[in-house]
Amino acid sequence: MAHVHAVAETRAWPVEWVNNAVVQFWPFSGEPRWTPVVSRAAVEILVAPADMLLAMKLNVGRGRRDSGDIAHLLTVCRISTVEEAEDVFRQYYPGEEMKDRAHAQIMAALPS
Repeated sequence: MAHVHAVAETRAWPVEWVNNAVVQFWPFSGEPRWTPVVSRAAVEILVAPADMLLAMKLNVGRGRRDSGDIAHLLTVCRISTVEEAEDVFRQYYPGEEMKDRAHAQIMAALPS
């Protein structure tokens, strides 16, 4: 965490700018393919795959706050139907129901 604190101090960011609050939304299932972005000495930064990020955004269903991210992730994942988005959601959250708000965000983001 010393590296995280050093970055925060250099940039005048809050010390908690990196945290693990996202774990409450962590997928139940699926095998994410983490992509290494930086790997130096004691620091390794990995990025979650776009389909997992999409599933997490759809699971949270935070409305307008995530609409832009969902639209972008649908494009990155090359999803063109609600059914394809539901398949991604089910891959990471089997047995869970997607929120109505998430369905509305998908429909709003996909071309008519």
